[in-house]
Amino acid sequence: MNHGGPKCFSKFKSLYNKYVHWLNRNKVQRDRFCIDHGAVLAVYGIRDCGDLDFIHDGYEKLLKQDSTHPFAIMDQDLNSHNGLYPRFYPLSKEEILYNPKNHFYYFEHKVLALPILLDIKKKLNRPKDISDLQLVEKHLKRYS
Repeated sequence: MNHGGPKCFSKFKSLYNKYVHWLNRNKVQRDRFCIDHGAVLAVYGIRDCGDLDFIHDGYEKLLKQDSTHPFAIMDQDLNSHNGLYPRFYPLSKEEILYNPKNHFYYFEHKVLALPILLDIKKKLNRPKDISDLQLVEKHLKRYS
């Protein structure tokens, strides 16, 4: 992460603490989880996030437990992206999770590498993704 600046985004800070608490409470292997989408932009200091999404290897039963939303963790702000957009990811979840070129660590938790997120956002091509791409471009120009 050469062009990041962890700003104190209040929503991200709250969601990240909730995510870490959930991982610890359930004694999961955190190396099998990787934060993705909007929270990546928050880690880079680009914008705050509205929720915290992640991919993971295993733990499907745990993630669906006591939930009305099939990918929620008893909290609509923390969401598994396994199966949600698999056709938009340029790499398999295993390649993202276990190849250090495809993620970095924020404190002790994996975060999706920005180039991979950019590929995903280009493929999704929704209005919010286009806006995010413009924000990232502006952010990178500032540091080049």
